[in-house]
Amino acid sequence: SNYEAALATQRAIIKRDRGFAKFLETQKAHVNNATFESCLIKPVQRIMRYPLFFSELIRLVPDDHEARNNLVKANELVQSVSSWVNASCLDRSLYDVVSDLGGHSFMQLIEPHRKLKLTMVCYVSTESRQFPAHIYVLSDFLLICEQQQPLQ
Repeated sequence: SNYEAALATQRAIIKRDRGFAKFLETQKAHVNNATFESCLIKPVQRIMRYPLFFSELIRLVPDDHEARNNLVKANELVQSVSSWVNASCLDRSLYDVVSDLGGHSFMQLIEPHRKLKLTMVCYVSTESRQFPAHIYVLSDFLLICEQQQPLQ
């Protein structure tokens, strides 16, 4: 994938030029302490949020509203794009997920037998509330993480 190619390029440049690693480290302060790797994956994650947005919008728009049919068509389109992107990102490593979740406090999730099967962003509903969440389907369990910041 392009993401993997970008990471490979980054690693190659860092091996050749230690100054680049220092530069990346200094730039973290400008992006809420995010790593280069997490910045690279952000556009993909944003695409994956559009189906959630359109599903919620359709839920709120009355059935007889003039825009509803167009919203349904838009939702079908973004669902299709999202499915394609998700399928192309299935090789995303569990290590990347652990990095996104906060690093070392989640390192116990990494086990040789454990594989990341699917990631998605959706709303989780309980009896008392509904909240945005990241869902990680692993080979041996399901991880549901509440989104701390509003979906954008």
